Amino acid sequence: MEKNLGSGYLVEPSTSISGSFDELRLDEKEYMEKAYKRNKYLIEYLRNGFSFIPLDMEKKPLISWKEYQERQPEPEEVYKWCFDYSDFNIGLITGFGGFYSLDLDTKETFNLLPAELKSSMLTETRRGFHLNFLSSKHYSSKTISINGVPVEFKGAGSYVVEPHSVINDFEYKTINPLSEIKSLPALIEDLLQGKKINNKLKNNEVKETKRWTYVGKSRCIKQILDRELEEGGRQNALFILRNLLLRNGNSEKYSYNLVIRKNRYLANPLQEKELLNLLKEKPYGKLGCDYVRTKLPYISCEGCEHYKEVLKRIDFKKALDDPSLTREDLKLIYELDVEEKTNRTQIAKELKIPRRGVYQRIDKIKKRGYNL
Repeated sequence: MEKNLGSGYLVEPSTSISGSFDELRLDEKEYMEKAYKRNKYLIEYLRNGFSFIPLDMEKKPLISWKEYQERQPEPEEVYKWCFDYSDFNIGLITGFGGFYSLDLDTKETFNLLPAELKSSMLTETRRGFHLNFLSSKHYSSKTISINGVPVEFKGAGSYVVEPHSVINDFEYKTINPLSEIKSLPALIEDLLQGKKINNKLKNNEVKETKRWTYVGKSRCIKQILDRELEEGGRQNALFILRNLLLRNGNSEKYSYNLVIRKNRYLANPLQEKELLNLLKEKPYGKLGCDYVRTKLPYISCEGCEHYKEVLKRIDFKKALDDPSLTREDLKLIYELDVEEKTNRTQIAKELKIPRRGVYQRIDKIKKRGYNL
């Protein structure tokens, strides 16, 4: 049965107070118009059987909210919230009234989802989207992987911020309205019920992985892209992949998207937050061949065009004919320029000289006209 929503504070501002709306001060008009806009959403949620709670500006509940996980607020309670908290945000309870949500932290994550999931009720958040669905079944919150994309599913005992809320000066916006909300797709239900979904690539996707395109001749890029990355080594491999792509002249945006795509195709991809934290790390400009082989033992430099180009760039004949350079100097050139080693302490141990001696030799070699 539909609740009697009453009258008064939840109706249009021009009729919710005595006197003329035009007689109000400007700040009073703005407040009433904003309250009316918010209250239209509250009425819609109540009429559709959903539960909600008032939130502060940091998305935290302003009330004890456990009971509202199992029942709707009464209109009288909503009225009281409107008076007690003059400007509150809306937290729509998930798991009650059949309402569930996919919390997508980035717009990139949304873009990677299958097209058939995107037509349901959709809210734009400060960083991404809330994609909302209906289901008569009971589900708890869980992180699921949809076609390799890690997504947080909001189930019973949780809530999502919905319009008309404002967090950090960003107003949550309706993209697809509540009237367009769809039933929870079978794909997501299967994942929530623990059914094994084949996350490995379909035939057409396998073909796509063979068409990785990027700038650069480093063989290690291809080895990482073509390899199934296992747990424990995924973070290092994806971090190195991004840095290698950047070092070889690929744009920041292209490198970012290629790493996301590679993670998506893994049988066990990184969770969304892990991947985003990795992509937020500052690029390591001195990442060289030795570093890559140390972190990823399966990498082979044999036949690498980048390695060959480095060798061509160094005039060893000139160095070998230079009487001022010792054997240790020549080895240092090789370690720095060919192997691209950056750890001066490690180089000092290999050359069996003090660490200070490494810097002294570098200065000496540079003065002889060699670029390291």
